[in-house]
Amino acid sequence: MDGIAHIMDRAELAQHLKISTKKVDELVKCGLPYFLVQNNRRGGIKRFRLLDVHAWLDRQTELAK
Repeated sequence: MDGIAHIMDRAELAQHLKISTKKVDELVKCGLPYFLVQNNRRGGIKRFRLLDVHAWLDRQTELAK
């Protein structure tokens, strides 16, 4: 990733992980890290740092062992 923080929206993350956007939403409810980007129409738009997502998934895998 060359030191660049890859930021993805929900659809991009789903495509990257080869899962549905519904599954992304389920993972968010389970603690998948995200941050909000301000939006005038809503409270914010979820964005995901790819490094944080992979670290969280690695921890979940370790906990499941």
